Amino acid sequence: MKGISKVFIALMILLLPVWTSAQCSICAAGAASTARTNGGYGAGINSGILYLLTITYLVFTIAAIYFLRQRIRYYLRTIASRWRMFIASF
Repeated sequence: MKGISKVFIALMILLLPVWTSAQCSICAAGAASTARTNGGYGAGINSGILYLLTITYLVFTIAAIYFLRQRIRYYLRTIASRWRMFIASF
C-alpha cells in the first residue's frame, strides 16, 4: 500500500505542471492587449505582475501590522501589571 501511494504521489508531481499551465487573468489580458496594439509583450505582463505583487504585499503588511500591534499591546499591559505588582510589594 505504501508503494502504491509513493507511485501515485510521484505521478501527481510529474503531471502537475501539465495540468497547471494556465496564466493569471491579468497576465493573459495584458499579453492579449499588447499583441493587438503591436506593443511590446513585456510591458503589459510586467504591469500585471507588479499589480499582483503590490496587492499581495499590501495585504500581508496590513495583516502583520494589525497582529503585531495586538501583540505589543498585550506585552505592554503585562509589563505594566507586573511593574505595578512589583511596586506594590514594597
